[in-house]
Amino acid sequence: MNWDMPDGARRYLKGIFEAANETVSSGYTKSPHQHETMLDNNLLNSVSDKHTRLFEGVPVNVTVKTHFIGSRRMMGNFEVADIAIDIGLARHGFGRLRKVALLQTKRLFPDLVSGQLQKPVTQGHKQLYRFDDSSLYQAFDTGGQQIATIDAYMQSKGIPVYYGFYNPLTLSSPMTTRPSPTHGFPSQNDFGMRIMRAQDVHGLARRVTTTHLSAKQLDTLPHKPRHGNATHSGWRLETFVADEVLLCHEGQQVTAQAHGTLLDLLDLRDRPLYGQIDIDVEVGFDH
Repeated sequence: MNWDMPDGARRYLKGIFEAANETVSSGYTKSPHQHETMLDNNLLNSVSDKHTRLFEGVPVNVTVKTHFIGSRRMMGNFEVADIAIDIGLARHGFGRLRKVALLQTKRLFPDLVSGQLQKPVTQGHKQLYRFDDSSLYQAFDTGGQQIATIDAYMQSKGIPVYYGFYNPLTLSSPMTTRPSPTHGFPSQNDFGMRIMRAQDVHGLARRVTTTHLSAKQLDTLPHKPRHGNATHSGWRLETFVADEVLLCHEGQQVTAQAHGTLLDLLDLRDRPLYGQIDIDVEVGFDH
């Protein structure tokens, strides 16, 4: 499928998600007690945008909207995904094309220098913690039933699921929950939110002997980005949306055969989801 849109519009959309990635990852670095629901909320709140401008001489209307469902729908007793990314493209108001990707989100848990961080730190109190390659995605159980549930959903519905891993800005030296001259916060997003195919993560989970996956274990998964280099495995959030889903390398295209399933999933909201990001791109519309 050819989306046939100016590359400048794609780069503009990529910038929206790059800024959202930095906002969420920076917030998690500073407040590492945030749970996935709060991080999902922060992501959804960070990407809303509506802009019309010329890209390579072509007028393009870019609209990004978010929807909160308010509660998590389940498949059996388990979540299949937390966030749906729904991308639509129209040219001159006709021929709307649609791509969908589902994200199951998990966060990397920090460690206290003297043990696990188990509860929020009270205001005014400094507590030294770190994220490193041994830190764990503790909400991901390598032997849990959720893996089988997601696999069954993908097989029965034909819709791919991806993991959205919330990470800090960097894996580095110890930091405190309040910056100081000795321990400050990173200045750029070298790690941040990463996206990986569920089948790749599940394959790794079946090969390891640990209960939870670490950042180092996830980095053993092969990954060759199409645009630029990657220090860590997985696509950056902005790369996944703008270079993979938008350019039709990843995600599910809404075809006549898949329309009924995706209508139930997205439009009728009969779905195991928490929130949705709608991206509409209209190219060459009449003023």
